[in-house]
Amino acid sequence: MNRELCQTLVALNVPEVVAKSLKLLAAAPTQEEQLTYILFLRNMKTGWTLDSRKTYFDWWVHRPAATHSDEVLKWFTDAGREYGDGSSFQGFLGNFHKDAEKTLSSEEIDKLQSVLIAYVPPTAKAHRKPAKQRDFVKVWAMADLEPSLAEAGRHRNFENGRDCFAAAQCILCHRFGDEGGAVGPDLTSIAARFSMHDILESIIDPSKVISEQYANEELKLKNGDLAAGRIVDETADTLVLRPSLLAPDLQRIKKSEVQAKQLSKISPMPPALMSSLSKADVLDLLAYLASGGKKDAPAFAK
Repeated sequence: MNRELCQTLVALNVPEVVAKSLKLLAAAPTQEEQLTYILFLRNMKTGWTLDSRKTYFDWWVHRPAATHSDEVLKWFTDAGREYGDGSSFQGFLGNFHKDAEKTLSSEEIDKLQSVLIAYVPPTAKAHRKPAKQRDFVKVWAMADLEPSLAEAGRHRNFENGRDCFAAAQCILCHRFGDEGGAVGPDLTSIAARFSMHDILESIIDPSKVISEQYANEELKLKNGDLAAGRIVDETADTLVLRPSLLAPDLQRIKKSEVQAKQLSKISPMPPALMSSLSKADVLDLLAYLASGGKKDAPAFAK
C-alpha cells in the first residue's frame, strides 16, 4: 500500500511524499521495496531539502544490504534457478541516477558534489575470458558424442565446464546465471526444457531448429546480392543489419534496394564452436549447462 501511495503522491506532486518515502526507504528490508522508492522519487522536483537530496543520492554510493521478497524468490525456485538481478539491472540503476540528477538545480549540484562524485556509474561487464588457450581438436558430430551422453551426468568437472562455456564463445551471446550476453536465449534453465541430446544437437547443428525470435533476416537485393543478419534498427528508408553477433560491425541498406525479405534458414549461431574442446571438455560443458550453474549439482559429485 505504501508503495502504491508513493507512486500516486509523486504523480500528484505532493511535496510531503519525499520525506515519508525516504523514511520508508531506510526501513525497507527488500531490494524490491527499496527500488520502488528510488524509482518513483527520481523525477520528483519539489519537497526536497539538501539533506534529503543527500540521503537519496547516498543510496547509490552505500546501497544497504537487502533481501528479496518471498514471491520473487519463489518465482526463481519454480523456474529451477537461483536468484539473479539480470544483465540489464545495473544499467537501469544508472539511468535512474541520471534521471534524478536532471531534477537538480545548479546550486544543488554544487552542494552535492561529494555524494554525486562518489557514485561510479555501472559499465558494461567484460565477458569472462577462458582460463587457458585451447588448440583445435576436431569438428564434433553427434555420432562422436551421443554414445557418451550418460557420462555427462557423473564425475564431471564444474570449473572446466564453466571455462569451456567461455572457450566455446557461448558466453558472448547467451546469459547463464549472472554472466554472459543477451543477444541469444538465456541458457540458465535450459535443462528444464530440453534433454541432454537436444542441447548437444543444438550446439553441433544450430541451424536444425531456429527460434523465430532469434532468427536472422535474409535480404535479397535488387542487384542480386544477398545480405543476412539481425536487424538492429530501422528508419522510414533504411535497415541497419548486424551480420554477425560476435562482431560490432553494422551494414546499412536502403529499403529501396531490397527486393525480398525472409527469415534466414541459417542460424546466427556459428557451427563448430566446440572444435577446440576435447571429448571430456564437451561432457563437462554439457554438465555445466544442465546444472544451472550450481556447483553442488549431482553431475559434479566425486
